[in-house]
Amino acid sequence: MRIEKDFKEFIGSLNNNSVRYLIIGSFALSYYAEPRYTKDIDILVEATPTNADRVMKAILEFGFADIELGSRDFLEPEQVIQLGIEPLRIDLLTSLKGIAFADAWERRTAGHYGDIPAFYISKQDLIDHKRLVGRKQDLADIDRLIKA
Repeated sequence: MRIEKDFKEFIGSLNNNSVRYLIIGSFALSYYAEPRYTKDIDILVEATPTNADRVMKAILEFGFADIELGSRDFLEPEQVIQLGIEPLRIDLLTSLKGIAFADAWERRTAGHYGDIPAFYISKQDLIDHKRLVGRKQDLADIDRLIKA
């Protein structure tokens, strides 16, 4: 998996601020199986008041000081907050179809992104989510995950 400096620094900022997050999507797929091109990194964040405040601190620490966001933006379900532009865009999601954050957090995988600690959605939760979404690419990803 290619390590992007901006993504690494952002994950470091999440860690520094004790944010409860899980790397999902193509980067999780790359962690468990084989890399697949993507234009962004998808990160699921816990939608609680304490965690929302921590997410905002991490965003500001990372350098997005001029954005019009507040902690409340991370409390609503089904939100996707996009930071930056492709191919280095960061997508922060507040919920994931069919998976409760608390349950996913209990099953998370502690790993690394480059040389820094990072939390990933579990392989089984990633498979289950992709099965629920059911797009052609998701079904192909499930095959990759099962074979890995």
